[in-house]
Parts: sequence; C-alpha cells; structure tokens
Amino acid sequence: MSDEACPGYYRPTYESKLRASLSRDRAAASLIYYLMTKDVQIDPWHILVSDEILLYHAGAPMIQMLLYADGTWEEVVLGPDVRKGEIMQKLIPAGTWMGFVKKGDPRYDWGLYGVMVVPGWNMEDIRMVADDIELEMLKKRYPTAVTRGKELGLF
Repeated sequence: MSDEACPGYYRPTYESKLRASLSRDRAAASLIYYLMTKDVQIDPWHILVSDEILLYHAGAPMIQMLLYADGTWEEVVLGPDVRKGEIMQKLIPAGTWMGFVKKGDPRYDWGLYGVMVVPGWNMEDIRMVADDIELEMLKKRYPTAVTRGKELGLF
C-alpha cells in the first residue's frame, strides 16, 4: 500500500485488541532494542498484561516458546531466513507465557531484536515465574511443551 501520508510502501500487520482506557498513566506504545549476547542466551519465562511484538534486527535468530492462555503452545524462530521458516516479527498476545533462547549461529554470538509493547511497557505489568512451584504448574498446564522446553533450557 502507499498513500500521501506514507509515500513508501507498507502493509498493516498489527492492531491491538486492547483499548487504551487505562487506570494508570503510561505511553500508548513503547519500543526498545533488546540485545542477547553469549553471556545472556536465555530470557526465562515471563508474562505481560500488554500485547508484545518482537522484531528481528540483526545477528543470531531467537527461538521463542509461547504458552498461550487457551492451553496451546507454539515455537517460532525470529530471524532473517524466511526460506527456513524464520519470521521477522511476531505478535505475542497479552497473557501469554514466553521464554526466549538465542539460537546458536556460527557467525554471531549476539542477536539484536526490537520489542514493541502496546499499551506501553511498565515494570508493574511484567511477571516472571516466581519459583519452582509455579514452574511445575506451567509444566502441568502445557505437558506437550515440556520436552522441547527442557531441550531449550527453559524448563
């Protein structure tokens, strides 16, 4: 698509189902760079109350394990090689447990990604797995994800 307001080409890929009538002040959306390195290869289980969009920028691909509120799960690879099934951006709906692993890559020991959160990110809106009891609850709720989660170092 192209129009006068945006003379380049674009394709709408996301519109939040959340509406911005919020109880506390925050930005309508936020966007950050997120760098994973050889020292930080796993981003452990966490959940947000906002929608999150992850974007691949450069370096090693990222493996995402997503545990959805309806009890299903999905593994996707955020990266540049669409011929291998990698994707350049991924919407993660609010209320989804997510764990990320930097994929091994002989060329890069780092990966650079973008993270957009809508409504904007707030420290009060993120929750990490609290303890081993909560981790066991996730394993019971998503039993078919456990084997792959263990292979990735998330369980």
